[in-house]
Amino acid sequence: MNNKWMKTKFANTEYTTISATNPITNPITNPITTTSPSKKVCKTPECIALSHQLFSFGNKSVDPCVNFYEHACGRFSEHVKFDSVPVWKTEIVHEAIADYVHRNKIAKTNSTSETILKQMFLLCEKEKIKKEQDISFYREVLADIKKVGIWPMIDPSFDESAFNLTQYLENMSGKLGLYSFGIYSLEPDYSNLNLRWDDRVWYWGEHDLEEFQKFARDANIQTDQKTIDNDWAEYYRLRDRLNAIISATNSDYGWDYHSDFEDLYSKNPLLNLESLINSYNSLDRPKYTKLLNHHFVTWRRDMFVTSGNVSLHQLILDTSPRTLANMLMFRVFQNALDAVTISDSCATFVATRMARASLRIYILNYFKKENRKLGAELANKMIQAYMKMFESSTWLHESTKTSSIKDINQTQIVVGLPEELEESGDLDQVYDEFIDVSPSDSFYVLNRKVMSFNVKAHIHDLVVKSYFSGPTSVEFSAYYSRWFHLLVLPLRHLDSLFFDASLPEVARIAFVGDTIGHILRAFSNYNKVNGWKEEEDRVEFRKRVKCWTQQYVDYGVSSGRTLDGETTMDGS
Repeated sequence: MNNKWMKTKFANTEYTTISATNPITNPITNPITTTSPSKKVCKTPECIALSHQLFSFGNKSVDPCVNFYEHACGRFSEHVKFDSVPVWKTEIVHEAIADYVHRNKIAKTNSTSETILKQMFLLCEKEKIKKEQDISFYREVLADIKKVGIWPMIDPSFDESAFNLTQYLENMSGKLGLYSFGIYSLEPDYSNLNLRWDDRVWYWGEHDLEEFQKFARDANIQTDQKTIDNDWAEYYRLRDRLNAIISATNSDYGWDYHSDFEDLYSKNPLLNLESLINSYNSLDRPKYTKLLNHHFVTWRRDMFVTSGNVSLHQLILDTSPRTLANMLMFRVFQNALDAVTISDSCATFVATRMARASLRIYILNYFKKENRKLGAELANKMIQAYMKMFESSTWLHESTKTSSIKDINQTQIVVGLPEELEESGDLDQVYDEFIDVSPSDSFYVLNRKVMSFNVKAHIHDLVVKSYFSGPTSVEFSAYYSRWFHLLVLPLRHLDSLFFDASLPEVARIAFVGDTIGHILRAFSNYNKVNGWKEEEDRVEFRKRVKCWTQQYVDYGVSSGRTLDGETTMDGS
């Protein structure tokens, strides 16, 4: 159906009155011929499309008196494939970003984030034309490598006695903005700064080696092949020893909170953690390490806090300075390759690397503003209803009710992106504080700066809590952020023909209500329930979950379908 035509045709008439003198054809029965009271029928493009969709869901060959579910919803799965919705909506956003940049590439803007985004997009389009990296790229990488120190594999002037691991690490973070160092990584997520091993050390192959050979040739580096072969052999040996330590420590494959940063720092003096973390800060802010103490997390904790052969500290002591320097420098080189690797369209590349700036452009120029309000109102209603379930409970102790209601009351609702990041200046203030770009920056240099900015801005968010970190791209599902007390509804749930102000609220509930309800389970999932103080409440909760699970299975039997209640609970 032509949506443009519908919008024109019904621009001034949203509702048509139905009566005996103004009959319309019902898609199931004969035309209306009996006298009935006048009533309003929505005829906006959104209502027409929704009616058509709902009608298509049913299998009309089945008698509703025999199987009403099949009659009403029998062909639902043919029309709705949920796995494709995030991909489809992501593509729409990315196409909008490309459209916006092409239409406004020479337009002046006061927005720092928008200026950088347009610069990156246009450089990306030029970069995609290249068949391989040219000499200018390798010379820029070599210049960055020299900012860190001497790379033994390509520079015979390296002196093992003068090697300073601390200085190399500080240069990698302070001068290049890196957070992954080969021997370990400082990786931020939406609620913590994580100390862990560096995945990139293992995930590389022939491409990296081929690029290294081109780098050595185009940068006019005179290398001795025998020396390089020996250095690679020692590199692989160090990598294998790192892997052995990771495998030998902490069999629990999960995050382990480490609340005492000072203790962690004292057991890993060679990692220079405090200095590295503070290098991500701006000069006019207090030291981050004092503020991050409760948001610092380790993975494979024993690797960092034990002594002897299974500790990273001991491995560093046992490794030659030459091999350590080679691992650090090769990690700088890998980061440079990652900075300029374009695996998809330039719109996808930019939207991934500058997620918040991309969403800001989309929301301000393409997103229905009223949908944000409707989504927030619906989520708030469901939160209030969920809270009443606790308030009216006849079996929960008052202490459990009070703590649960307190958690729910703290919840804020974010639709797509926090509103403060859309206002001119708010998001850009973060860019102005943490990134300094030039119109003459190359594709590599600009991306290296933006990648560094992302880490700095993310840690800033963790400490200041005035902005919103974590996944902001449209392909992510809705989720609840415990640290920020946010219920996040990505755009893909609300930027739809079926989530519209002209539709009745029940239609919007049908479209996104199950998603919001799914996220609200964060207030009563097993992790939350296990923290309840009253044992009686925990036991009763599990009993009720078991009852619900069986009821779900029984419903499947009665409707002729196979339903697994345990699987459904696990997915919740």
